[in-house]
Amino acid sequence: RLAQVREALVAAEGDRGRIGRAFSRLVSAMLGFERTHGGLLARVSALEAQRPSAAGPTGAPALLTQLGEVEDAARRLQTDLDEAERKAREDEEREKQQAAWQSRVDAANRDLPDRRTALATAESRRTAIADELRGVEESLKSADKQAKKDLTANQRKLSDDLQRANKEVTRLRGEITALEQQAAERFEFRPPPAPTGRPAQPGGRFVPTASNARPTANVPDEALPEVGSLRSHKGQRYLVVQTWDQLAAGEQTASRLAAKLVAPENA
Repeated sequence: RLAQVREALVAAEGDRGRIGRAFSRLVSAMLGFERTHGGLLARVSALEAQRPSAAGPTGAPALLTQLGEVEDAARRLQTDLDEAERKAREDEEREKQQAAWQSRVDAANRDLPDRRTALATAESRRTAIADELRGVEESLKSADKQAKKDLTANQRKLSDDLQRANKEVTRLRGEITALEQQAAERFEFRPPPAPTGRPAQPGGRFVPTASNARPTANVPDEALPEVGSLRSHKGQRYLVVQTWDQLAAGEQTASRLAAKLVAPENA
C-alpha cells in the first residue's frame, strides 16, 4: 500500500509541475501543493522504515491508522490538483472568451457612428432621387413628343438609381441593426468541454482508495515469534527452530504462543 501511495505521489509531482508551468496564476497554490506533497513523501518514508508486524499487536494499529491517513491525504492531494487544473483552465477560457466578447462590443460601438452617418447620407440621396423622379413623371404628362423621349430616358435612369438607393438603405439598416445587437450583447461564459483523458502513466494511474471503502486490516492479538518460524497443522501450532542457540529463546516463545517446539529432521 505504501508503494502505491508513493507511486501516486510521484504522478502528482508531475501533475503539479505541468499545471504550474501552464498557469502562472497558480504559483501560490503550487507552493501549497508542494508543501503538502513534500510532507506526504516524508510520512511515507517514515512509514516505510517500520513494519506493523515488527510493532506487534500494540503498535500495529497505530501504524495502520497512519497508513490510512496518508492514503486519504494522497487521494485528496490528487483531487485538489485535478480541481486546480480544471479551475485554471476554466479561468483561462473565461478570460479568452471575455476578451473576444469585449473586442466584438468595442468594434460595434466603434463602427456604429460611421454606419449611421452613411445611412443618413443614403436616405438623403434616396429622397433627392425620388423627388427628381416625381418631377420627371409630372413633366411627362405635358411634354411634347421630342421632350418625352428625353424625359423617358431620364425616368428609366432615375428609377434604376432609386432602386439602388433603396437597396443601399436596406443594407445599411441591416448592418446597423446587427451592430446594435452586437454592442448590446451580454457576456455569457461557455465552459470548455471536460478533458477526455491524460497521457498514460506507466502501469496506469493509481488513486488511493477512500477510507470508507478500504478493507480493514486484521491485526493479530499475538506478536510474531522472536525466533523460528510458526507453523500450524491440524489445529496444532509448531515453532520450528533451525539451530541449537535458538532453543532457549524458542522454548519461551513456544510457551507464549502455545506451540510445540520442533526442529527440521536435517537440523
